[in-house]
Amino acid sequence: MDRPHRESASVRVAGSLPGPRAQRWIAAFEAGSAPSTYVYPFVWDVSEWAEGPFCGDPDGNIFLDCCTHVASAPLGYNHPRILTECGVPFDPIKTADHDFYLAVGPDPARPRPLRLPAEAGRFRTAGHLQQKLFDLSRGFGFDTAFFVNSGAEAVENAVKIAMHHCWQRLCQRWPAALLEELCRQLHLPWHPYLTEARTNYPLFGIAMSGAFHGRTLGALSLTNSRTVQREGYAAIPWVRFAPYNDVAFDFDKLLDQRDLAAIVEAGEAARVIYEQQKAPRDLLAYVIAEPLQGEGGYIIGETAFLRRLADFAHRHEALYISDEVQTGLGRSGRFWAIEHHGVAADIVAAAKGLRVGAVLSKRQHFPSQPGAISSTWAGGPIATAVAVSTLEVIEDEQLMGNAEILGQEARSALQAVAERHAAMTNVRGLGLMLAFDLPGAAERAAMVQACFQRGLLLLGCGSRGVRLLPPLNLRPRELRLAVTLLEDALRDVERG
Repeated sequence: MDRPHRESASVRVAGSLPGPRAQRWIAAFEAGSAPSTYVYPFVWDVSEWAEGPFCGDPDGNIFLDCCTHVASAPLGYNHPRILTECGVPFDPIKTADHDFYLAVGPDPARPRPLRLPAEAGRFRTAGHLQQKLFDLSRGFGFDTAFFVNSGAEAVENAVKIAMHHCWQRLCQRWPAALLEELCRQLHLPWHPYLTEARTNYPLFGIAMSGAFHGRTLGALSLTNSRTVQREGYAAIPWVRFAPYNDVAFDFDKLLDQRDLAAIVEAGEAARVIYEQQKAPRDLLAYVIAEPLQGEGGYIIGETAFLRRLADFAHRHEALYISDEVQTGLGRSGRFWAIEHHGVAADIVAAAKGLRVGAVLSKRQHFPSQPGAISSTWAGGPIATAVAVSTLEVIEDEQLMGNAEILGQEARSALQAVAERHAAMTNVRGLGLMLAFDLPGAAERAAMVQACFQRGLLLLGCGSRGVRLLPPLNLRPRELRLAVTLLEDALRDVERG
């Protein structure tokens, strides 16, 4: 069989999916794996041809990927610059292994040898990545970065940085005795092993209804998108939620507007925090929001709402955190999606397409003490090298502009499909973050599966939404092919 080329490649599916070879890889993996978020049994064979949005499985099928490992592969597959500059055997080098499966040849018992590049032609380090991110975030004035491994870790550390910043402000403003009395009224004990430390300072944050910020316990405390993600786990108690995109919502009602001394000296800390569920204004450390809610349903933030939210945070000396884990790196048509709204975040949390988790802010916001934040892997040298090359490709190939132009064309094409099919409603998107709704969760699940069986990879979001996250270098021909496959699948769903 001739090796495909991106210019003429098409989807090719023989029989039902997964095929027999893919099934062997799935069985080998699932023999010891915990249940996770697999929505369909897609197996990417890294030893087969893949380029742009096209990739293959061990059975010779070719797929059109419009979810790109949940936005973690912004250049799609095997961009030549990534391979030659970073010396990796395939890309994405970090894959969504809790959503899809990985194969190396037709048989898990005999993995196929991979041909490694002879050299890494332009391998860069974390220092290069820092400077590139600062250059691409000029409007924010960032001068300090902290690298970790994932989006959840980035969010966790963004929150830690904001909490520590607030705590330092409290220590400068109020006497230690007042803070001790605050903790006593709230029945917060000393740490049993670290006798000089409290276990749980009441440093508050405000997150949004419908938010998804990650699955580690701290990030999960901010997550409000689906019950299954939080049920059965403990949470940080110092988080309050506000309705996303409610321009008329009075954020101040989440706070007690008296200064901390007045609350503590009146002996009312427990009543304010535990009974009234309010945060003393001096204890508000951060406000966090996604500029476009991803897992929560692809709800696009309204400019008036996000500006009011940032203004509210700054009025109370809290840091405004923009979670750009899914929306960043040009996917929305701007490098950070919050730029659409003219809001300069105090902290940005990024990951996915960056291949590392990253927290970006100004040095004045970070803890100054060594050891207050740290990470062993810090993303890893290969991942940071790939990240630098990825950002350079996005710049050099003008992919933010492509995301904006192709995103507009995609919305128009999807709207045309919706006009022909009553089941498809609420077409929406920002750049190459696209979604539409179906009547309910059952129809959505059927749609995702019908697309998979045709070789089109996409994902659900929210309660009944379907999202598309094609690579930023998507081409018009590939967009037309995706829409054709999508409409064919929609006909099956409507027929029941």
